Amino acid sequence: MAEHTKARLLHDAQPALWPPKEMAEMAITAKTKAPQSPSRFKAVNRLLYNMVMARLARPESKRASVQRMTYDCGIPIPVHKVYRMMDTLNDTFIDRLQQRIADQSLDLLARELDVIYFDCTTLYFESVADDDLRQFGYSKDGKSREVQILLALMTTREGLPVGYQVFPGANWEGASYLPMRQSLLSRHPDITAVHVADAGLMTDANLTAIENDNEHYIMGARLRSLPTRLTEQILNTHRYRSLHGTEYSIGVFRYKGRRLVVSYSPARARKDAADRQRAVDKLLKKLANSDNPREMMGRGGRWRYIKLMGKSRVVLDEDKLRDDARWDGLHGVITNLRNIPAMELLARYRGLWRIEESFRIAKTDLRIRPIYHWTATRIMAHIALCFMAFSLIRHLGHRLAGLDMRLSPRGIRDALAHQQCSIVRDDESGQRYVIPSTTTKEGKAIYKAMGVKMGTTAYELDQDED
Repeated sequence: MAEHTKARLLHDAQPALWPPKEMAEMAITAKTKAPQSPSRFKAVNRLLYNMVMARLARPESKRASVQRMTYDCGIPIPVHKVYRMMDTLNDTFIDRLQQRIADQSLDLLARELDVIYFDCTTLYFESVADDDLRQFGYSKDGKSREVQILLALMTTREGLPVGYQVFPGANWEGASYLPMRQSLLSRHPDITAVHVADAGLMTDANLTAIENDNEHYIMGARLRSLPTRLTEQILNTHRYRSLHGTEYSIGVFRYKGRRLVVSYSPARARKDAADRQRAVDKLLKKLANSDNPREMMGRGGRWRYIKLMGKSRVVLDEDKLRDDARWDGLHGVITNLRNIPAMELLARYRGLWRIEESFRIAKTDLRIRPIYHWTATRIMAHIALCFMAFSLIRHLGHRLAGLDMRLSPRGIRDALAHQQCSIVRDDESGQRYVIPSTTTKEGKAIYKAMGVKMGTTAYELDQDED
């Protein structure tokens, strides 16, 4: 700047609105509980946008986010306004949000949706106060002493989100599928994709409901819970058909008029045996260090490998170990698809790793939990904010993949963090100017993926960009 005395540096190295604004417009249109003036409506949307961007840039508490935006980005936001904004994110807003995000996912795929993956996870609170929503239950985070909620998620084969639903924490995940599916169909009745889920959903009620609607599914099979006559056939892998060019062998069976496809893999068998041995080693170490081993009886998990001999002696149950070893390397799926090759069925099922990856992104990269809110309205609003951030990161990742640029959520965040600018103000005119920094290859790819022109020269900042 030629005249330093006439200009003042306002914000140095400010992230350039984090992701381009076009990234978020698909998801951020608030629906409030009561009619509001246009200026109030615009303010709520602007605040919603900033909080989603803050979650993407650096996920932390709402209070920490507004402090960082104030000091690092020059966007002063009172924290009480954040909570007030969250209270406007009602059921109508969340329903419209899911409709719009699903539409965007389908548009990215040119409306060609072949499978929908479904899975559940739990999100814990650092609290023991329970209510109708926050409840004690089986925790997938290992936080059984704290209350939780159950989060169900549906995605495409590419990991793009289709919808989500929140259930009380004590709910069994198998009971969440039909309400979630009905919610999806009410918004998108034209979807005819194959539903894919793990063995936790293999109930007659779930499978029959899908069949009654003339839809298709591929579900993980609980092989050990099948009738004895059928399990004996499944365990006889010598009768399986080897697949040319692979280590797999396949057995195809019928169960209640459905197709049961079971695969055997020697590599999986070795892994199963190694996992069991590690569990036994940990169990023996725990027993050796315990003053009262009998207290560990009946806990489930690896503790099922111990039994009581006499009145006080606890030993390994060798019969149970041998029985478990018979199932090493076996995995099955059940389906009502009749003409798709067995390996294609298994390949579609293995795509469930995408939804598992989605939960990992939500929990690790976006820090969706632990949840510190305690009212149902704000819990739902918190999940909605995180879902918007998750959707944006997934959509951007998919667009980048189309340019042969594959970045993890952390890689995207780092690339956007390096896309910075400085804002200066002329003391005489009060006008502000933006001076962009240089950019990285990844940053250029992100802007290109979104079709946003990246400028490298200084420009005048409009008042409405404040």
